Amino acid sequence: MITAGLIAYPAVMSAFYSFHKVGSAALSRTYIGLENWKRLFSDSVILECIFHTVVLIVVTVFIMIPLAFAIALILAKAKVFGRNFYRTTFFFPVVLSVTVAGVLWSWVYNPQYGIINEGLRTIGLSELAKPWLAKSTLVLPAVTLVIVWKYIGLYIIIFMAAVASIPKNIYDVATLDGTNLWQLAFYVVIPMVREVFVVAIAIGITASIHRFDLIYIMTTGGPIHHSEVLATYMYKQAFLSLDVGYASTIAFFLFLLTLGLVVTQIQSMRSREIVEF
Repeated sequence: MITAGLIAYPAVMSAFYSFHKVGSAALSRTYIGLENWKRLFSDSVILECIFHTVVLIVVTVFIMIPLAFAIALILAKAKVFGRNFYRTTFFFPVVLSVTVAGVLWSWVYNPQYGIINEGLRTIGLSELAKPWLAKSTLVLPAVTLVIVWKYIGLYIIIFMAAVASIPKNIYDVATLDGTNLWQLAFYVVIPMVREVFVVAIAIGITASIHRFDLIYIMTTGGPIHHSEVLATYMYKQAFLSLDVGYASTIAFFLFLLTLGLVVTQIQSMRSREIVEF
């Protein structure tokens, strides 16, 4: 009940304020109908934000989650020397403070003294040194790489737990049939952990849509909105431009987008299960 209230109340208030012009800290408001929504759908920055969010979702669903599953399967079932070391290494960025991670990678990408450019200069490839976070074509891939580094360990732990939950006798039978690791993955493990994939993908989609912290710390959505996402743009409208009404419109749009994508994804997975059955 409390959880539902914490979700429902902000959503309802965002919807309410989206039809108003709201002053600083919501001290005054004027009903303006659909003006904020008209502005939303004609705002070119919103289109950029949606595109960047789609990129993050694609990277999460089609690269990070499959890669996390592959690593989890190797760590759980293959003979790997130093398995515990790799588990710790992959999970360490997850527990690292977002602020620390953002500042750390800002230093790594720094065009003057960052380790990437310094390394390139040291090996005689100074022409490849770039202003990674200041160049419009490089900033989104650079930030996306940090997001993968920061959060892939979470999905690895989720999949390792899922792989470990499969009864040992199933692995024994598959081994007796002569299956290798990847045959085991496709014909045994993946069908049995399908629901875990559904949860992981739902988490990934939701996190991608609401991504704010690392992006704002590293780039504040720049340069010129080339790494802007809906959450950072909403923050700027609310706290920098003090346009709470428009920020509420973006927030409610964010809520609807999240709800729609997650429900669609879950329904798609369920429909697939019914067809396969």
